[in-house]
Amino acid sequence: MFSLRTGLAALAVLATVALCYFGALGNGFTYDDHDLITGNEYLKGWMAGAPDTAGREVEYVWEMVTADFAALAMRFGAAGQNPRINYYRPVIAVSYMVDTYFWGRAPTWGKDAPADRTALDWHVLNPVGFHLTNILFHVVNSLLVFHLVRHLIRRFWAGLGAALVFAAHPIHTESVTWIAGRTDVMAATLFLAAFWGYVLFRQRGSRAALWISMALFTVGMFAKEMVATLPGILVLYEAVRALEARKKGGRPVGSNALRPRWRSSSWWSRTSWSRLPWPQAPRLSPRMRPGRIPGVASSS
Repeated sequence: MFSLRTGLAALAVLATVALCYFGALGNGFTYDDHDLITGNEYLKGWMAGAPDTAGREVEYVWEMVTADFAALAMRFGAAGQNPRINYYRPVIAVSYMVDTYFWGRAPTWGKDAPADRTALDWHVLNPVGFHLTNILFHVVNSLLVFHLVRHLIRRFWAGLGAALVFAAHPIHTESVTWIAGRTDVMAATLFLAAFWGYVLFRQRGSRAALWISMALFTVGMFAKEMVATLPGILVLYEAVRALEARKKGGRPVGSNALRPRWRSSSWWSRTSWSRLPWPQAPRLSPRMRPGRIPGVASSS
């Protein structure tokens, strides 16, 4: 539950990220940013409402979310300039479109746009908004680390310490300060959120958390391929839980959440499968003593 201490921890994480990455807001577009954003003909045509170089109407949104990631950097009339790399990352493409919508302005086709389609260029494309998106996602990631570690080991200060180290660690500098590096930042958001959802499911038995976790995992794989490693992490998580439970001589908390409920469903009761001799645990009445059960002798 949210508390004053949790709120102060969130403010500490936010302040740490701001201190480390505030300077990135003054950066411009660099390296792959020019290919994927400033020189992206899909984005220009979408914002201007322009056709392609052959005068044909283009469904730019559809093209952006279905194209090979390298195709986003291709220029019209330069087919084959960038070979296919077989990366499919529509979540990243959509994030570019959202940032462009709020932080960019292109000439309107048929009004103030040049007659030559290949000469179409931006009126305004402010990199501040693109960098701000990366930083905000890093804030979210740091808060997810805080909540995830806190739930895993049930130590508030350990969770806060891990979040602060994650927020300030220089290994994230390239991904956060480079606009095109947001593939790592956004994939981490979906990975960590899906992991946290699964942890909540196992600890509290919330099936809604499980479904949300599965949805986030699915979306995350369309941000970057590395999210596909999450099932392996969950296997390790289950192995650690089982080992801890064995040491304590019990069952992991929330282990009943995985118990199937299909045998009690109406569909199951209407089928012949329900009449098969499925093994069931014996149910003894509180009044029954071992000496009264046939075949079971009293220990006295």
